[in-house]
Amino acid sequence: MSRNRKTVAIETELVDELSKFAKERGMTLAGYVRTIFSSAIQAEKAGMYPPNLIKEAMDYEVLKKLGFVFIPSAIFLDELQEKEIEEIGINVGRALSEISPNPREVFERYALSLKIAFPRDSSLLLPPVRGNGSKLRKLVISIAKGLGLEVEERGEISIIKLGSSSL
Repeated sequence: MSRNRKTVAIETELVDELSKFAKERGMTLAGYVRTIFSSAIQAEKAGMYPPNLIKEAMDYEVLKKLGFVFIPSAIFLDELQEKEIEEIGINVGRALSEISPNPREVFERYALSLKIAFPRDSSLLLPPVRGNGSKLRKLVISIAKGLGLEVEERGEISIIKLGSSSL
């Protein structure tokens, strides 16, 4: 298939840096740059500004290293019952399905960031947890259900089947 191409002038120093990053990720420079451009276009189409997204993602990574996670505030600010947490999770899952172009990938990254889920093949394993971790576990399972993912219970371990679109 023939593609129309354009040339973009970029300083040599930037190309050298991008080439280094591409090589570290096992990609060609062209493939790496296409991925960056495709992601930027997808963000713009969703009404977001890519430079701000990158800054926010960098801030989030710093906070993650300090042990922070994103959770609905009601889960820890209120004394919610399991049924209420389940309702929040299902609603989040449904909303994620409607507004995200890649809801399963977003969900998988989120679940793994909480450090209560572990990847296995095309599934996530959720072992039992104590304390507030049990609220997060309930939230993750409920989000999965809201996304329409299959959740299987094997004793105290929950298995969320992601299908072929996992990371």
